[in-house]
Amino acid sequence: MKRATLFQAFLLACSVLLGGCRNPQQAGQDVGANRATGPGNPAIGAATLVAHLGHSDAISCARLSRDGHYVITASRDHTARLWETSTGREIREFIGHQDRVTSAVISADGRFVLTASRDCTARLWETATGREVRRFVGHSGPLYSAALSTDSLVVLTASEDGTARLWQTATGRALQTFTGHRGPVLSATFSRDDRFALTSGSDGTARLWDCSSGRDIHEFLGHHGTVFTASFANDGRSVLTAGDDRTVRLWDIAGE
Repeated sequence: MKRATLFQAFLLACSVLLGGCRNPQQAGQDVGANRATGPGNPAIGAATLVAHLGHSDAISCARLSRDGHYVITASRDHTARLWETSTGREIREFIGHQDRVTSAVISADGRFVLTASRDCTARLWETATGREVRRFVGHSGPLYSAALSTDSLVVLTASEDGTARLWQTATGRALQTFTGHRGPVLSATFSRDDRFALTSGSDGTARLWDCSSGRDIHEFLGHHGTVFTASFANDGRSVLTAGDDRTVRLWDIAGE
């Protein structure tokens, strides 16, 4: 394992692009329209194109579908909503959670929406109808993150109870419990090949797990304070973490 590379604090904004979800322990601000230009810095195009209105409380998470045609949002109003990207039109509302929805994601094939909530459950919904297909129950604390495997056969959740869990989508049965964080687990994501899970937590660490065995492969140490989010690089050879210490760290995992 090579030593982590430190970036300037302003790169913490990368966490928004990586995770798409506001961490429950962070009080974020709305992003206004802006555009950065200058020599060697072409227009980024950060201006607001479409406003998605409809939630009755703060939105904690927003993610694009893989094809970019839809946006899924999660809100403190206990709902998740699906929107058409080009027009801002609301397509579907997913109702059933008993507390704020902290995370929402659209499956790779677009057929399902997965949500996580402070009501201690994750739920799988049929995109076309808004019908609840499966409920994942077993965590003893609020959920902060949920992810779907590429084939939608497995669900990964992260909870305040200090664990992350793998679930079988078809039955709702727990397959693995990842135990090792010394505090709430705030984010969880799959590697591109779905063989590994990556988590981050309030204990100042991120951890790499083997999905088939549940083994803790590596602990990423170096942040001073909560690690709010962790993501795999597209090539699977690096991990990026963002923390309360105002740093973003890049870790080489090629040898793992």
